[in-house]
Order: sequence, then structure tokens, then C-alpha cells
Amino acid sequence: MRKPLRVLAYARVSSRDQGDRGTSLDAQRERIERWCHAQGYPVPARVFVEVESGGEERREKRAQLDALLAEARQGDLVVTILVDRWTRDVVSGVADVRVLLSRGVGWYGIDEGIDASTDDGKTRLEERAAGAAAEKRRIRARTVGARARIKDAGGWAEGPAPFGYRRGERSKREQHLLVVVPEHAELVREAFRRCVQGQSVDEISTWINVEMGTNKDKRQTWTLLHRRAYLGEVPNSRGEWVRGRQEPIVDRDLWERAQAALRARAKTGGPKSNSPRTNAWLLRGLGACPLCGVRMGAAYSDSKNSHLNYYVCGNRARYGTCDADYGRVDRIDPQAEALTLARLVELRVELATPGNDAAPEAPKPVPDYAARRAQLAAELARAETLAVRGALSEEGLRRQRERMDEELGRLALAEGAAARAARAGDPLLRRRVLGEAGRIEQAWERAPVELRRSWVALLARRICIHGDRPVIEWLSVAELCAATDEAHLFAAPDAEPTPVGPIRPTKRGRR
Repeated sequence: MRKPLRVLAYARVSSRDQGDRGTSLDAQRERIERWCHAQGYPVPARVFVEVESGGEERREKRAQLDALLAEARQGDLVVTILVDRWTRDVVSGVADVRVLLSRGVGWYGIDEGIDASTDDGKTRLEERAAGAAAEKRRIRARTVGARARIKDAGGWAEGPAPFGYRRGERSKREQHLLVVVPEHAELVREAFRRCVQGQSVDEISTWINVEMGTNKDKRQTWTLLHRRAYLGEVPNSRGEWVRGRQEPIVDRDLWERAQAALRARAKTGGPKSNSPRTNAWLLRGLGACPLCGVRMGAAYSDSKNSHLNYYVCGNRARYGTCDADYGRVDRIDPQAEALTLARLVELRVELATPGNDAAPEAPKPVPDYAARRAQLAAELARAETLAVRGALSEEGLRRQRERMDEELGRLALAEGAAARAARAGDPLLRRRVLGEAGRIEQAWERAPVELRRSWVALLARRICIHGDRPVIEWLSVAELCAATDEAHLFAAPDAEPTPVGPIRPTKRGRR
């Protein structure tokens, strides 16, 4: 091998944790420099350091490798210590080496002694890259299996502990257990209470920053107010939120009322994407991250080998504060479409069954909600009178107000649920929803994606994107009936009303 004009070094580790904690990147640099000195070659003109996976699915993220390929010119030599530091994917890794060789650039792997400019070196490179790919598959299988076991046992395997918790001691048994941090947990509860009382996410974020001496933005506060981990739940291996091993910080009633308050304030989460590139995505602006609750954004791959589109957690894309996986649009949207059509069939069956979801034949007496509200108002007036007279402290009055606010919130939820249950049993209303569900099913194939997206949004309570799989929580028949009673929600603009008739199999043409 002739003496190169320049040496370009490439060093890589597969995670930022390795790059920050360990010495592997420094060790790679030192070994490359020692090898160059032993060979009488010039010291590396530049060391390209990457903290990223070496597999094909991460190839578009390897900016330093792209920079190396762009900078290398005839007479240069690219040096790395191991083939699996260069790549764990046979096709893309060997293709990149061939690009270098075609320009008159050499490539050398120190530990294996592979000189890619020779026929023997090319063969050994392909064999070694194939071995690296097989090892990557084995590592992934072990990692995925271990994470699934932790999740199904009620442990936390979703990255850093949410604010309010810390991880257990770093023993094999306790490191995946979330332990409550009392002073932080009280801040979390107070944030939820302030949300229920009507404070905006901006105001709550400002209050947290004052209390903690931090500089968090409102997006992080929005994420905090949506975390199901505070209910004592964790996602299992199927992406379903189930009871975990940690102690809850927020009770379910307070959490539900906070979600209702956030929805009433027009969901102060991340904005929907208006990029023309995402116009054809069925779940654009609808999907949420399963870990932190933030709206999913968009990411693209424009590398030479792929042109893929992805849903990505907004926190991961902007701040790198979430470990949720990317999800490929071409795999997720067809599943979401199939789930929606299946739900429409289920709705037709449920709505066509007389009495389904209706109130029971012998209903319980309906509470007098107005009388209870009046009673609470009178109690609050008495408390305020006592406070004016000095018989009740300011702190005592504050606690009374908080208790009554919580009681009023529970009362509103109960009254709304009772009203929805009563409306759901109305036969005329059920027939109306039945007709509209049938109309959507018939019109689906010829409807533009914007209209399909609006139908999915109206039918779904929550959509989470777990990797390449959408998990959709649908509204119940009672909830759909209640919503339809308030407005003709399903109809397209200027659409002709569809007469309600007997259920017949629908025919959908091919696309």
C-alpha cells in the first residue's frame, strides 16, 4: 500500500451514552494515530467522530460519514479500527467503500488488517461486514427481549425517569423501578391542580420555573401534564398502558379533569405540520408519542439509498428528550386505515342492535346536580364569612376552595356522563349516527386524504404511534351519540344527507 497524501480517520459508537461515558471514541482515535505513526504515515488530517447506530435504518443519520465521503479525494486513505465501527450493514457499508475506491481513495481496517484496494481485502470486508450485521441482529434480539420482559413485569424501560420520580438503586432488581421524589411529586400534583383551576400551560410553566429555578419551556410542561406514568402506569411490550410497580403521584380523578381542561383549552400541544410533503399522511397532526404524550412530528430520509418518511416524537426531534422510536409512514398509515374501516363495521353492528349502550331498564335515581352545586356555593360563602371574621385562616380558606373546586370538577364529570348515557339510548339519535357511519364507510375510497383524516379524528379519542404500529383508542357509541347530538359532526361540507336504511354490505372499489 502506497503512502497516502492524507489520512482521514473514522470512529463511531452506537449511542450517545457510550460516547459520553466510556473511552471507546478516545481509544479509537489513539489506536489510529499509533498505527499511522508505526506505518510512517502522516497523522490523521481529520478525525470524523460519530455517535450513531451502524445499521441501514440509521444510515441517513450518519452526518459525519457523509462528510467524510464528501471530503475524501484521490490519494487519501480512510482508516478505521474495525469493520463494525464503519458499518453493521453489508449493503450500505460495502457500497460506501466502493464509492471511495472508485475515486482513488484507499480504505483500511486496522484490527482485521483489511486493505479494501486488494481483491482479498474486498472479499474479507464483505465477509466481516456480513458477520457484523448478524451480530447486530443478535444484539437487537437480546435487547428487545429484555426490554419486553421489563415492561411486562411493570418496570420502566422508557429512558430517563419522569420528573417526580427517580430510578431505583442500580441493582438488577431495582434499576427499572420508579421511586417517588416527595418534593418533586408535590410540584407535579400542584401543576395538575393549577391546570384544573384554569391556569394556562404558559402560566404553570412560569410557576414551575420560579419554584425550581429552571428555564423549562411550556412544551415540557405540556408533556408533564400528559404523562400517564403519574397514574402509576407503564407501557407494556404491546404498547398498552397498564398498572406499573411505581407508586402513583396523581389520582385518576385529578388526572382526567386535567386532560379535560387541556382539551377545553384547544390542546396546547405542538402545532400540526403544514408541510406539503405531509399532506398525504393519514395521521398527520393526530398521532401522539406513547412515552411523553407530545404530538408526533415529521422526519424525512433523503439519502441516496432511500426516500422514507417518518412520524417522530416532537420532543425527540426538537430537544432529544424522548426515546420513542421513529415510525415509517408507509407502514403506519395503511394499518390506521384498516383499523378505521374495521371500527366503522363495528359501529354499524353496535348501533343496529336495539338497546345497545342504552341506559338500563331500571336506572338509578338521577342526583340533583343543581342542588349539590348550590350547597357547595353556600359552604364556600360561609367559609369566606368565617375568614373575614378571623375565625378561619387564609390557608384554611385556600384548602376549602381547593376541595370545593375538586368537588365541582367531579360533579361536572358525573353530570356529563349521565347526560351522555341518557342521550345514547335515544333510538332516533342512534339511527342518525348509524347513517353517518355507513356514509363514511361508503365514501372512504373516493374521499381525499384530508377528509379521511378528519373522520379518523372524530372517531378516535387518542392515537399513539408505537414504532411502526398505530394504537387507536376509539370513542364509545355513547360518546359519538353525545357529540352528534350537539352538531352534525361527521358530514362533509355541503354533503347531501344520506338516508338511513337497513344495513347492507358496502362495496368499495379498488384504488
